[in-house]
Amino acid sequence: YIHRPSCARASNAILRRRDHMALVALAPDVDVIADANLLPFQRQAAEELIAKDGLCVCAEGLGGAAIVAALIAHAAEEDRRVQLGDVPLVTIIIGANDAQKISIKERLGALFPRTPAPLEFTADTNGDARAKRYASGCVAFITTRIASVDLLTKRLDPAKVRGIIVCGAHRTHDSSGEGFVVRLFREGNRRGFVRAITDRPGDLTKGFNSVERCLKALMVTTIHLWPRFHLRVKEDLDVAPPDVVELRQPLSENVLKIQEAIVSVMDSCLQELKKSRFIDTSDLTLENGLFKSFDLILQRQLDQVWHVAPRRLKQIVYDLKTLRSIAAALLKYDSVTFLKYLHICRASESKECMWLFTDAAHAMFEYAKKRVYVLRRRGERQSAPKGLGKRAALDPPMSTELIPILEPMPKWTLVEDILDEIEEERAEGGAAFAVARAESVVDLTFSQPYESQRDDCTNTFLKYKQGATLVVCKEESTARQLEQCVRYGTEALMHAHWASYLTGRGSGQHVASHAAKRHAGVGGRSGRGGRGGRDGAQASTSTSAPPRVFSKLERIQARMEGREIPETGDVATAPASGGGGARSEEAKLLAAAAAAVKKKEKETVATARAGMSDGTVERVDGAADDDDDDDVIVVGDTRTRCRRKRDADNIFVYAHERRVNVLNHIQPSFVVMYDPDAAFIRELEVYKAQHPDAPLKVYFMVYDTSLEEQKYLSSIKRESAAFEHLIRTKQHMAVPAEQEGRTDAQNPLPLPLPNSLARQRIEESRETSTRKGGGSLTMRTSLEVIVDMREFMSALPCVLHAAGFKVRPTTLEVGDYILTPEICVERKAIPDLIQSFASGRLITQVEAMCKYYKTPVLLIEFDGAKAFALNAEGDLPRYPNQNHIITKLVMLIHRFPKLRLIWSRSMQMTAEIFAALKAVEDEPVLEVAQRIGVPDADGATGKLIADNVNDAAVDLLRRLPGITDNNYRRVVAKVESVEKLCELTEEQIAEVLGDARQAKTLHTFLHAPFPQEFML
Repeated sequence: YIHRPSCARASNAILRRRDHMALVALAPDVDVIADANLLPFQRQAAEELIAKDGLCVCAEGLGGAAIVAALIAHAAEEDRRVQLGDVPLVTIIIGANDAQKISIKERLGALFPRTPAPLEFTADTNGDARAKRYASGCVAFITTRIASVDLLTKRLDPAKVRGIIVCGAHRTHDSSGEGFVVRLFREGNRRGFVRAITDRPGDLTKGFNSVERCLKALMVTTIHLWPRFHLRVKEDLDVAPPDVVELRQPLSENVLKIQEAIVSVMDSCLQELKKSRFIDTSDLTLENGLFKSFDLILQRQLDQVWHVAPRRLKQIVYDLKTLRSIAAALLKYDSVTFLKYLHICRASESKECMWLFTDAAHAMFEYAKKRVYVLRRRGERQSAPKGLGKRAALDPPMSTELIPILEPMPKWTLVEDILDEIEEERAEGGAAFAVARAESVVDLTFSQPYESQRDDCTNTFLKYKQGATLVVCKEESTARQLEQCVRYGTEALMHAHWASYLTGRGSGQHVASHAAKRHAGVGGRSGRGGRGGRDGAQASTSTSAPPRVFSKLERIQARMEGREIPETGDVATAPASGGGGARSEEAKLLAAAAAAVKKKEKETVATARAGMSDGTVERVDGAADDDDDDDVIVVGDTRTRCRRKRDADNIFVYAHERRVNVLNHIQPSFVVMYDPDAAFIRELEVYKAQHPDAPLKVYFMVYDTSLEEQKYLSSIKRESAAFEHLIRTKQHMAVPAEQEGRTDAQNPLPLPLPNSLARQRIEESRETSTRKGGGSLTMRTSLEVIVDMREFMSALPCVLHAAGFKVRPTTLEVGDYILTPEICVERKAIPDLIQSFASGRLITQVEAMCKYYKTPVLLIEFDGAKAFALNAEGDLPRYPNQNHIITKLVMLIHRFPKLRLIWSRSMQMTAEIFAALKAVEDEPVLEVAQRIGVPDADGATGKLIADNVNDAAVDLLRRLPGITDNNYRRVVAKVESVEKLCELTEEQIAEVLGDARQAKTLHTFLHAPFPQEFML
């Protein structure tokens, strides 16, 4: 059932030859796992991690949540075995997202009902509450920010942590939050465990030495691999496989044409990319272009040269993203919605877009329209009058018909057929289930537990295929469409979308017609030019009042609305048009159809109300008291019912993102896979292996010879290739034994850490000769930095800690980093800098730093993997304007002369700059930094200027001759205002400043006569 490429055979041979997945010697205290209802390979994976710390890499869908639940249950069991008088220990779980947390908790409750659910510490949990829970011992989900802050502040003592479970371990690297927490834990605890798990093998193979870097950040030396083609996994899942019906739905002719056009345009863009000297062409294949990871591959190659890349190359990258989204929308949306999506793409593209003006793109739009409607002309064409286009020369009695096609999604009809077949099969099993239930014996002596009796009833219910029907698709929008399709039927749903489409197009045309009437007699064009654009029609007026005549379009609209128009000898002048005349005529036909649908809908509602008032309309199916009309939908002038009544309460439609443990909740007997997904296929196999007696029938749907099928097969092939790469990496990988941070009493070796800046300073100070002048003035070896709590969302605190800084987290009102008592740093990444300028927040932050610190610093930090440039060369304006980022920076420096800028290429460079700024400087005081900027804080003496001063007056004061950075604070403290300062004598100013020379300079300037030449 699972599509396995031929490379899986080679991988199996490697597994047999190396035998690297053999059972290891297990610890004696894993009985709690042995009693759980885990599959054998899941139990073995958990026992391997318990026996030796490591990284477990399993295929997606094989039950990673169950393995984590087993690790949690084992840690909780160890907590219960703690003897009286021992210190309670804490087990923390990091790296889990919301969906993983829900899945782990539900798997834990199902497999280990006696184990309490882990706690969850978020930003809403205050520090005191967390400290109390830590003191009593617990197992808890913790965010990496909270865990790192608690470990740094010693609120959570590393020695009292039993171990760490890392979920989503593929994201772990040296500067990640997970790696930071593991490093802080290992610095204070050499005996605790670190157990990591991930189900994303492809992400571990990206980049150079990604596996080794991940293991180094986790401080483990072992990697455990569990692919789908593993022999143990294959044996466990093949015992009771589900009954699979594979349905290959052929695409319609129009969809195939659109798909061919998309592939043609994408191939053309890829060929243009291969001509560029900036890109490695080894990964530029059409198969890779179907995945979102293709954008990451391109971006990783172009980040360093993005500022010098030509505009054409950038546009091709944008076009590939758009084309991939169109390819996904083709098999995700119905024909009407897909046409709307194409209109949106065309309207949002810039004039530099290249794919939109190709012949393939033109064919794409034409075939998309043919799926929704076609235009037909009847009669023969007369010779065109002079000066008119050929399309405008039509005989008045002739008409153009707009015929709705409304091609549904091919899978919709197939889903309806499958649901009908399921209803028939469930009805057959229902009779046998009724007989079995009548013959069943109920134990009333209470000798058998209630749970056992309930499970027996459930198993009997599922045995005769009376379970629910589960329909699973990829996205939430598709799930909503399928719900409507199941409830109302395909035909009704398409008519509803058609009515919505006409309403949208008709309202736009209505506005255009009113605008044309207001500008009567003025010819012109409106809309977008070029291919696919719409041009406005020229309006003509007459000085005399001619008799009422009707144009061809008015006749078509009247025929759609059911009105009769008398024949006349004269016809109004047809609208003159250029190349866009046909487009304009088509738009008016759509507006006419929209008006007809709207009018018929009003008439239907009025007729229904009149019938209900006089009692002439009967209730449907004789349900006189039933007002539920869920199975009816209004589609223009009709009400369409689905073909047969289904049990909608027994049909569940779920999207992939919200299918967490849905199989164990619903326990379906039938599963309809609308979109192929390898992870969910394995979830079905695991569920069936855990319930071998419950029949499970799976309908696997896929479009034949489509991009959907190619993408599904490519995803499986890429995962198999990733596991093969990991197998070979594990075979040849040389990991140093001291990389693992764990130790025991027999091996108390010091923990090796990377060489830090502090250690370099110590070595440099030892080598400095005191015979040289100033040799005794060595640099400080203590590198303390106060960091705001919010900055732990970034990776810079982790990099600073790795560089040897002593990071002290706290809540700061002013600044992000306090390096010394006089240096405050506000860090801004490039996106944050642009956003702060737009919102005005940066002005407030810089003003506060200038107010309270002697040296305010704005750190502009670039991404180390991207170009070291604010703007690309082609994005620089010809003339400066106030909205440009460089202009805003210049205005910021002009307004705050004290502000200093630091341009940092990467976070590692930032650490070096911070170390240089702290050379021979005092360390910051945490208590003082906490009080700065806090309103009405007691003892806020660390501030350089009081809160109740006028900042504008202080700026004026500092610009006066004789006022320096050393004496202006005395003036602020002793003089009430600038006016009072002007009234002081020279002796009084000298007493305030403490310098007679500067006092004379200031007094001379204040009392100098105004020059006569400047007087009016």
